[in-house]
Amino acid sequence: MKHLHLLILWFVFNLSNNLHAQEMSEHRWKDRLLIIKTIELSDSIYKKQINALQKNLGELKERKLVVYQFHKDKFKTGLDSKKAWKHTENKEWVEALKLTNNEFEIILIGLDGQIKRRQSQFLAPNELFGTIDAMPMRRQEMESERHN
Repeated sequence: MKHLHLLILWFVFNLSNNLHAQEMSEHRWKDRLLIIKTIELSDSIYKKQINALQKNLGELKERKLVVYQFHKDKFKTGLDSKKAWKHTENKEWVEALKLTNNEFEIILIGLDGQIKRRQSQFLAPNELFGTIDAMPMRRQEMESERHN
């Protein structure tokens, strides 16, 4: 399992082509990444996850979360349902996301580029935010905000 995590991290931060992985690597130490993968856009868990996150945009922004959605060989950033999916020819990335064979998956990557949470079922926003708020860097951010 640890090797799988390392493999996915390698793909996330080292590939550079139509996927805009270079753009993703620029998030390191600036943003947390939330990767949402689905095999079917009609999947009820996927739809529930997107809807729940759309209702918490302020909380996502506060925690420096950037969302990447993946569907088969396409991706998009953010949660805007009207935003167009982009085709990626990056077969390595597509294959890395298929490794688990889960129809739905959500992956939280911290500021340090490490996977902090990964699951194949709905992740309630309060659980997501609780995971982030328990991280040392997030606690430092909250402490700093209190003093400003």
